[in-house]
Amino acid sequence: MREVKKASGKRQYEMNFGFRGEPFMMLVSDMCLYWDDEYRGHAQYYDRRRLEFRRDAAQAWRKLIELGCEGILTPEAKPPREEMEGGGRRRFR
Repeated sequence: MREVKKASGKRQYEMNFGFRGEPFMMLVSDMCLYWDDEYRGHAQYYDRRRLEFRRDAAQAWRKLIELGCEGILTPEAKPPREEMEGGGRRRFR
């Protein structure tokens, strides 16, 4: 695994799994799961049990949808008025 700094200054990580010779890109948020011992255990568990992951993820998503997110989510911000001019296309100067 190696750390890669993009021109923008953002960090990414690459790991080679031997799949088509292309490195697998991971963000810092992905690496946090790897660095934390407790989370790494969950990630490794589901890595070996992909169908179980899909089932558990679907159940969690269904529960989230059924119970809702009242009071958790904030309304989506509206674009500035100048962006709405010209048929909804964004204007660049």
